[in-house]
Amino acid sequence: MRTAFILAIAVLIGACAPTPGTSNTPLADTDWELRLVSMVSNDFMMPPDDEQVHQDHLLFGTDSTVSIRSCNTCNGLYAIEGNHIAFNRMACTRRACEYDRIDLGRLVGDHVTFRFDDGFLILEKIVTVDTTSLIFAPVQALEGN
Repeated sequence: MRTAFILAIAVLIGACAPTPGTSNTPLADTDWELRLVSMVSNDFMMPPDDEQVHQDHLLFGTDSTVSIRSCNTCNGLYAIEGNHIAFNRMACTRRACEYDRIDLGRLVGDHVTFRFDDGFLILEKIVTVDTTSLIFAPVQALEGN
């Protein structure tokens, strides 16, 4: 009887554990499009134009993969600890970006803090005295898909 009880507990614990290779983060299986870049130290704000909004994306996979699509494309892994995202093993193209485009992969770098505010994803990166905030909106699925 005791063995059956221990076995039942082990099965329940195993059922609650994440499947190997999947991520239980709030970002898993989400797609975000850039809406605003804000640099606090010099009061710079750049709302991307409508065409750019649909070009700059962060795509988080369920298997801890991430894809950054901008004027350059990056693919790699992400890990979340608290409110920090670490980007690892990023492989990026290195094209020269047009003057009015940002290179989202370089701007995000290898470590940012994140938070959600009213449905938006906000990434913040502090470099010396500069704080850069990137504000993303969720990509809405097309009706009928």
